[in-house]
Parts: sequence; C-alpha cells; structure tokens
Amino acid sequence: MLDVIWFTEYVMTQDHEVSLWTVEAAQIAAKNGQLRQWVIDFLDSPAGKNSKFAEDLRKNPSWVFDAPIKFPLQELTPISGQPEDNRLFHDSHWDDNVSAMVEAIASGWCPPPLIVTSNLGIPNGISDGNHRWSALRETGHTEYWTIFYYPNPSKPS
Repeated sequence: MLDVIWFTEYVMTQDHEVSLWTVEAAQIAAKNGQLRQWVIDFLDSPAGKNSKFAEDLRKNPSWVFDAPIKFPLQELTPISGQPEDNRLFHDSHWDDNVSAMVEAIASGWCPPPLIVTSNLGIPNGISDGNHRWSALRETGHTEYWTIFYYPNPSKPS
C-alpha cells in the first residue's frame, strides 16, 4: 500500500493532506527517497520560480540532498540581493519581494525550506531562498529548515 500520493499542489498521506511546497512535504519526500525530485519540481513550479537552477540539478544527477534540518540563519550566506549588495545575483525588485514575504510570514505562512550548498565557492551559500532568508530574519527567526546538497563523493559529476 502507498503511504504517500503526490498531487499537483498537495501530498496526500494516510493521515492528512499536506501542501506540496512546505517543509512537511519536503520531509515526506526525503523519507520516501524523493527529495531530489521534490527540490527540482519545486524550483520548476510557479512557487519556486527558479527553472534555471532546476535544469542545472537535472544535469548533475550525482548531487545528494539531505533531509531538511533546522539551521541557524546567521550561518547561511545569501548569494542574491539588491544590485548594491555586491552578490552573485541581483534582483531589482528585492525590497518588494521581501516585503511581500514578511507580510505573508506575519500572516502565518511557513516558507519552503532554504536550499543551500558550499559548492559555489561560498560557505553555506543559499542557492534558493535568498528572499525567504531575508524575510525570515526580518520577522525575528534565528533558524529555519534548510536542505543541504552536495556532490556525491563516491560518484563523479
């Protein structure tokens, strides 16, 4: 018997329905050996809006994804921000996007996990979730659910 059924916008477990792009859904995917695909599907979705990153992950099937863990936000390094932030990627609508997320978090929204790697030459670089990271910090969070990914040392990329 299946213990998880995946739908377009939610996951149905034996006990209840779970929104698809949540920490809980990521945990279910990890438990079922599907976290890599969950991350790629999230990045490709309207919620993730990061299809370029999803495509990069598809091209590197040997990358390993660890189940979400709570991790201190201050130990993560954003790689995207306002043009003047001198980061790898820039967003001219940074303030508006972060403000919208701050309001959503204040209204009870729990953002999807942050997706992090140290393989960009930046320790604990946030590959996806830079806006979420900023909004979480602005709303007083000191740690949040984080998915770390890295090359499998036993398989060449």
